[in-house]
Amino acid sequence: MEPHIHLAVEVNGRTHTSILRLHVVRFPLFATGHITYADLLLTEDPDGFSTQTSFSHPRPAWYAVRYGTSWCLQWLVEHGADTTTPDLNGNTPGQLVYLNNRNDQPEMEWLEAAIKGELTDKKNQQAQEYKLKKWRFEGVDETLMSDAFDSGLQQGGLDDKAEDWLDKNKAKQRKYKTGDFADPYPLPPPEELWAKMDLPRSTIPRPPAKSKPPLPVAMLFPGQGSQYKGMLQNCLEIPAVEKMLEQADKILGWSVKQLCLEGPEERLAETKYCQPIMFIAGVAGVELMKQTKREMVDRVQAVAGLSLGEYTALCAAGVLEFEDGLQLVKLRAEAMQKATDLVPQAMCSVAGLDRNTVDRLCREAKDLDKTSSTPVCQVANVLFPAGFTCGGTKIAIDKLCELATKARTRWAGATGRKQTELIEDRKI
Repeated sequence: MEPHIHLAVEVNGRTHTSILRLHVVRFPLFATGHITYADLLLTEDPDGFSTQTSFSHPRPAWYAVRYGTSWCLQWLVEHGADTTTPDLNGNTPGQLVYLNNRNDQPEMEWLEAAIKGELTDKKNQQAQEYKLKKWRFEGVDETLMSDAFDSGLQQGGLDDKAEDWLDKNKAKQRKYKTGDFADPYPLPPPEELWAKMDLPRSTIPRPPAKSKPPLPVAMLFPGQGSQYKGMLQNCLEIPAVEKMLEQADKILGWSVKQLCLEGPEERLAETKYCQPIMFIAGVAGVELMKQTKREMVDRVQAVAGLSLGEYTALCAAGVLEFEDGLQLVKLRAEAMQKATDLVPQAMCSVAGLDRNTVDRLCREAKDLDKTSSTPVCQVANVLFPAGFTCGGTKIAIDKLCELATKARTRWAGATGRKQTELIEDRKI
């Protein structure tokens, strides 16, 4: 007779009972007894905790992770079980925590704590209750049937009140879950199924395995204005960056490496050169991070960019391939360069003044521009609460820098081109 245990768990003030049957399989070769599905481990030899039961069956810790029994895993870790040897597929118990698709997110968190030996008593109890509620059969409980038999009723019989209660719950089960519907047609016999085994198999790919949750990390990419002479020199020896620069030279028609290292600054600041270079530098920065902070790059939670940096963020997120993203940036930069060549214009960044003050200074600078036919000076980007990027005609922006400096701003200087009404007709 198979051994069994009556379990009683109190949840929300109600006691739920269930029967756990223990199917014991013994392996005399290793003098170790394992409970199926790692619900419990009986051992006569402590060395058996690190023993592989057979060629195709991994160690006990692997089973505990496979079937989500974090309390067993905690016990195994406390008793020195092997948790580092991989199985036949090359996965250690620690890696299997996230590759296994049997367990839910809470179970994965408990297993991760257990494999470090950090599963508290409170979480231990939560894990066991979670498992009982997850797999508890929703039909007639054996204890109800035995209680009815002990009450003098016929075996398998219930009173009218209990029958009504079970009927209502079975109706809910049929409506929301699986139910006990009758098959609309007879199932084919095994012989018929075996005769059709020569049919081609489905080519639908299996769903991807669960990966590790993202880290609280975000990658932010700058836009035009962050360029400087000598950029990219720290990552030129990375093979992926070397390949990117070769592709970029073919797409752009000029040497990115030479312009970044040798300048001049004036040419580096031109829109048609600056924007592709900033895009390439952002992607190269990701490759540089992979050398020292690979896990952060692989498990990044979000990416974002400012203006041109949005294209870099899309490339870093895998939405755009590097070649496609660079071609888009090249087209964008050339269109904006043509727009800026029609009317002399510039931009500057102002930090340390509030928005109302910057708007007032823009209006004053616009009024001081007596040379341009249609002077423009306005806020183009809000960088942070007291930091703004302003763009407009060149004379108006020069006047704005003078006014902002007199207003004791922390920093005011020309940085590149930004979207204003001067390039509305060439927006991409």
